[in-house]
Amino acid sequence: MPSTECLPMTQESLETTCEVRVDLSAVRHNFRVIQEKIGSTRRALAVVKAGAYGLGLAPVARALRLAGCRHFVVAFPEEAFALRALLKDVDIYVLSGAFEGMERQFLSQNLIPVLNDEESLLRWQSVAAGAPCAIHIDTGMARTGLEPRDFERLLDLIKSLNTVCLMSHFAASDLADHPFNEIQRTRFETLCALVPSVPTCFANSCGLTLGSAFWGDFVRPGLSLYGLAPENAAEYGLRSALQVRARLIQVRTIDAGQSVGYAMTWQAQRPSRIATVAMGYADGLPRDLGNKGCMWLDGQEVPIIGRVSMDFTTLDLTDLPPAQGRVGDWVDLFYDGVTLSRQAQAAGTAPHTFLVGLGPRCARVYEG
Repeated sequence: MPSTECLPMTQESLETTCEVRVDLSAVRHNFRVIQEKIGSTRRALAVVKAGAYGLGLAPVARALRLAGCRHFVVAFPEEAFALRALLKDVDIYVLSGAFEGMERQFLSQNLIPVLNDEESLLRWQSVAAGAPCAIHIDTGMARTGLEPRDFERLLDLIKSLNTVCLMSHFAASDLADHPFNEIQRTRFETLCALVPSVPTCFANSCGLTLGSAFWGDFVRPGLSLYGLAPENAAEYGLRSALQVRARLIQVRTIDAGQSVGYAMTWQAQRPSRIATVAMGYADGLPRDLGNKGCMWLDGQEVPIIGRVSMDFTTLDLTDLPPAQGRVGDWVDLFYDGVTLSRQAQAAGTAPHTFLVGLGPRCARVYEG
């Protein structure tokens, strides 16, 4: 007969059932490793947009500052205002630039807009005079930034500004052998040579692995600050700073032929031991991982079976020893760059989407 074990309602078990554990000592370590790798003549600009990739802006930014970071990157003004409230003595670059009418607020908070089009260049020249700015050049991403022909056309205007950095962004840096990386590098270098006194910024986390010719004077690490990129981050001396885990809240044995989950997408081919995990798509677990992804129990991989639902996910523990996998035990969704990459591939998405999608029910726990 099928048997069931349920989570007892104790105070300890109710404290947290899903956790995002962040090792701030690893964040500090990783920043220092990156800075050492690029050398003393280059600077690392820490990317902390989207709440430091979902890990928590305040604790991560403070940890980076303690590690010696003086330069930060965010996407939007509201992120910059929040960061400035935390850190008074750092440079903050805002990738979206200063929206019309916000220039004076940028000046009062000492923010550096990354200017992306002719209108924003003209507004900054008119309102901000000699205040610092950065300029984004689109070398092939076709997302933000001046196209090369516009950069050349506006060269006199650009030279009249206090431009402290020229930026561009790789479209395929995670594909080390992709020929477009070299095409973008050549385009960027050609345009930057027109204003040789201005520092350049090109490489993101994966761009750091392409070699110093692809870096620029500044680099912009994001996932690598957390030891999650590149996939083989440990080979570069980076430490994983993140572990996402949830508790088993029920373990049961079901008969062969019994189905599991909505729409009966998985059916037991043998008597099976099934565990329910306190994490679902409301917590950031992609629904596409149903019957595709896995979790790790004591370091051993166990498959996700059936559909991922809003609050719960089911695992097949049948191949584990009977004593392994008890109610209240933790299972990992991922714990380093390799396991994160595997989950992203199974879900057909990018690693970043896991991090920024982690919901508020996942308690943030900071160590180090």
